[in-house]
Amino acid sequence: SCHVTTMSSSSSGSLRLCRRCNKAHPGATEKAVLSAERFGGSEQQQQQLKEKQQQQQQHRHELTRVSFWNPHCFCVFSAIPDEVLLFNVFVYLDAVDLAHVAGVCTRWRFLALDKWLWRQIDFARLQNRLTRGYVDDAVVSSLVTRFGKHTERLRLCGCQHVSPQALGSVAAYCPRLIELHFCSVAAVNDDVLLALAGNASSSSCSSSSSDNNNNNNNNNLNNKDVGGVASLTKLSLHNCFNVSDAGVAAVLQQCTSGKLRELSLGGCNQLTDEVAHAMPPSLTALNLGSCGELSSRFVATLSSRCHRLRRLDLHNIEIADDGVEALVDNCADTIEILHLSSALPHISTLLTNTSLFALSRCRSLSYVSLQGSHDITDAGVVRFVRSPTVAATLQRLNLGRCRRLTDASVLAIGQSLRRLSHLSIFRVRVTSAGVAALSTLPELVHLDLHGCSRVYTLFNDHSKRGDNGDEQQRWAALRVLDASGCRGISHAHLVEFQRRFPAVLVK
Repeated sequence: SCHVTTMSSSSSGSLRLCRRCNKAHPGATEKAVLSAERFGGSEQQQQQLKEKQQQQQQHRHELTRVSFWNPHCFCVFSAIPDEVLLFNVFVYLDAVDLAHVAGVCTRWRFLALDKWLWRQIDFARLQNRLTRGYVDDAVVSSLVTRFGKHTERLRLCGCQHVSPQALGSVAAYCPRLIELHFCSVAAVNDDVLLALAGNASSSSCSSSSSDNNNNNNNNNLNNKDVGGVASLTKLSLHNCFNVSDAGVAAVLQQCTSGKLRELSLGGCNQLTDEVAHAMPPSLTALNLGSCGELSSRFVATLSSRCHRLRRLDLHNIEIADDGVEALVDNCADTIEILHLSSALPHISTLLTNTSLFALSRCRSLSYVSLQGSHDITDAGVVRFVRSPTVAATLQRLNLGRCRRLTDASVLAIGQSLRRLSHLSIFRVRVTSAGVAALSTLPELVHLDLHGCSRVYTLFNDHSKRGDNGDEQQRWAALRVLDASGCRGISHAHLVEFQRRFPAVLVK
């Protein structure tokens, strides 16, 4: 006899499926219909039973989905389509979780190994999930050799236990790479970059010494053309202290497809001005923060090659006015985000008002940081913010530690930059009158007044006299106010400000 298992039940009956013949057997509703037809009954009762039977047949495939992988699987997950499990559940799991669900059943193993899930491998996130607490050559080799042909985005940020040999062979296993992140990996050096670029002189990086079982595969891959870096759109070598001009130039020369858009070399303090000649013209975002050996000559060469630059980070670099002028001459229409600040305390940039005069010609500038520019004065800031193009586009401005600025600059900002959302004027000689002028900015969300010792109140004169008619129009969009270090503002004053403007987070 057939072994029948109930698939779903309800008040109207049940659908039954045979485990051996894989056919549906009459359930309670079908038996009721047969009994009504055989032994009689009201026509209305027979009609109702037939309608219920038709409804169950219409929804049969939704209620009784038999797994393709295991016909004897009748769990609740067998009714969930593969597409739902893949795109709505498994896509949110990392490599450790996917390894766990792959051991549930044959179907889940097939779905967990789908190429869609392995387009991005984040080893930085993975090392926090491993029992050993870090990623080494064995982990990288096991995943990259198996899924590298499908991988498009690879992150090895902070993986300090991976050897240079394993890093250098990554691109050979991943021919479809469009993003590669080696942030803060001390093992990344010129030999690794030369191996990524397929340089024959770096034969020492051609195979991984930690995976002796894959030596034959590594030798075969080394004979192929490395396609992993040729199609890159984003490359990050942030804080890779051991790379120099030769390694970076070798990798960038292999990016011949013209797709490289974002490049991060921040903290690579061995780079010199000569690396500018290797920069691809397709770049739109470049981070060179804290590359202390660079100068204005680098900026001039860079801007002459890369006319599409939209974001440029040059903080903690000694860039003079001639470098800023060269940048504006070549990229005035495209540059949107510009970092020219000095984040190091008691160290000033080399910029003067001449740089501000040049920046006033930019047509798309939305963010500019000039923190630590001690030689900038009110005359340069007033002319900069009153430029029609700057006033129409600028949304974020950082003038922290510009010690020669006074209320004249802040008043000009309050009158001209009506689209400003973030303003930092910490440790600037601004007074309460200047801060009051900022209260009318309609889109100001974040204001940093840290260390402004000459500010003693955050209210205007009308508020102190009790005239609150226009108080609702002041600080309308403000959400964060940093008033720490303002010795002239008492704690009671901050409490009163918080009471009047409860939506503002006061630090």
